[in-house]
Amino acid sequence: MKLPQSDSPASFFESFSDLIFATMAIFVLLFILLLTQVRSGGPTQEEMEAVQQELEQAKADSAELEKQISQQVSARNVTLVIALDGTGSMKDSFDILKSQLTRMCLEVSEIIQEFQIGIVIYRENLEVFPITRIQADTTDGGVSRNELQGFIQSANHRGSPAATGKGIQTALSMIQQNGQDEERAYVFALIGDVRPGEMKQELGREVQYISLVDDFRNQYSSRVVTVYTGTDYNSDNELFFKEIAKAGGDVSMHSRDGGSLIGNILLAVLKSN
Repeated sequence: MKLPQSDSPASFFESFSDLIFATMAIFVLLFILLLTQVRSGGPTQEEMEAVQQELEQAKADSAELEKQISQQVSARNVTLVIALDGTGSMKDSFDILKSQLTRMCLEVSEIIQEFQIGIVIYRENLEVFPITRIQADTTDGGVSRNELQGFIQSANHRGSPAATGKGIQTALSMIQQNGQDEERAYVFALIGDVRPGEMKQELGREVQYISLVDDFRNQYSSRVVTVYTGTDYNSDNELFFKEIAKAGGDVSMHSRDGGSLIGNILLAVLKSN
């Protein structure tokens, strides 16, 4: 299953900047078209300069917004746990996701006051990176980062049934066992391409797993991010991932694009109480 990918990895705030600049571009285009319709001779040089000034101001506003978002996020303590499908169907997207996770961890640990992460690679046999505080290299000499990157780089997809439900249960249990801090933002991310059911014991239990996520959101005032990597869009498989995001508080946190993972996690942190 292939993920959409760009030539270069997305930065932490790229999704916000893209949205803002796309909006500005549409505004400028419509404004120019309007002037062209009103004046058959087209916009004057003075009018074009006015549009350019508006664009420059919008860029400055965008930079200020990014700065404010960074300040809000950096003041939070964050615990993020990711459940990632590690079965053979993920072969086309697995390396892309590993790159995204590595980049995210490097960037987030630099700007967030205290960042903890746990990872569950789910298949018939789970691989687990326990919740660990990831610190800047200047704090622990790069030990925590190296441990995390080592786990991510050694992870691989394998031919196996997807234990989607077990992955969800394990990830949420890790958070619960780690204790609860009212000042901390908790985020759960589910990434994969199939709903529960490939393992016989998970057949017909989708509602139970969705309920677990709903309970998690209510207990931790958290948000849930989902990325669907399959190509059978709007299928029962993708619908399950959407329902997980909805149970986690916001269906807009569901995406088909692994490149949106970093931006959506940022949004989830900001929306967590």
